[in-house]
Amino acid sequence: MHFSIISAGLLLLAPLASAASAATPTQQPKADPKLGYPTSQGCFKSSKGLEDVGLDEIRVSSGGCREACRAIKKPVFAMGGLKCFCGDSYPPKSDLTDDSACDYACQAYPLEACGNIDETAFSVWNTGDKISVPFNDGKDDEDSSSTASGASKTATSASGSKTAVSTSIITGAVESETGLATAASASGETASSTESAAVATSSVPSSGAKSMMGAGVAIFVAALAV
Repeated sequence: MHFSIISAGLLLLAPLASAASAATPTQQPKADPKLGYPTSQGCFKSSKGLEDVGLDEIRVSSGGCREACRAIKKPVFAMGGLKCFCGDSYPPKSDLTDDSACDYACQAYPLEACGNIDETAFSVWNTGDKISVPFNDGKDDEDSSSTASGASKTATSASGSKTAVSTSIITGAVESETGLATAASASGETASSTESAAVATSSVPSSGAKSMMGAGVAIFVAALAV
């Protein structure tokens, strides 16, 4: 009698089990994040920015993965085949793909999609703990590079300006010094000429003295000739 009841029960459950196994897992469509509620963000071709947290595969579903990621204070979770991933940002927006790519039945809840078994599609969710979450598009890195490049160019430009100013100052100083030297030289020559003229003027001899000087010069020249 007991065997008959058990057999009948199994016969009744068989169609239900068959229907469950035959059912296509559903990838929840993307929805706006809501505080306190998990919401699907769609199916993505990558898990960039997310890390596998090593959740036991029999617990992998939106419920189990959400708990694991909330425990480590990560606002984003994703399922990819038998794995659970957590992170602070969604994968790149450009990796968003058609929901049909996420077609693997979650181990903990077969009616729900957990990406695909090849890990080329991931079911990404928001835990509900943080509404505003960025996409991992790498824009921050690009901005940092641009900022660094701009700073470098500014520094180079400033350095060039300083060099030009320094060169200008040095050139001006040299020109000034050259001008002063020239002026001083000219002044010296003028003074020298003036002094010579003064000496020559004050030393102009009388006619008698001129004769004597002329004779002396003649004797000196004759002596040199010998």
